[in-house]
Amino acid sequence: MKSIIEKVEKSINLFVDEFTQSPYLHIVEHSWHAHLYYLMKQYPELANIVTMKNGYKTQLIHKEWPETIASEGTKRGNFDLVVFEPEKITNCSIKEFIGGKIHPQIVIEMGVNYPQEIQSNIFLKTLRN
Repeated sequence: MKSIIEKVEKSINLFVDEFTQSPYLHIVEHSWHAHLYYLMKQYPELANIVTMKNGYKTQLIHKEWPETIASEGTKRGNFDLVVFEPEKITNCSIKEFIGGKIHPQIVIEMGVNYPQEIQSNIFLKTLRN
């Protein structure tokens, strides 16, 4: 897991460096997601294809993954990007996977044109189960 976190952090740092150099390279938030996804997939540890216990295959990085717990007073939303530990995938069923019942180890939320105090920030959260 440490290696995965380090690779995600390196990708985020590169993304932030690129953003600092060229803040208008991407105009919309989805473009940010796509670019950070691309940067993360450059690392073999993050580009792995993993087999679930039912034999289905998937990857470690996903976009718009369902929140594991809905915010108070709202329905369950989606995280911008998530990264799973390979063991989380290999130990899950297709039903758990499709239902979004697997807790990601890394959750990334990004925002464009938010209030000044959080504008241009990328939040990396390591969830501990």
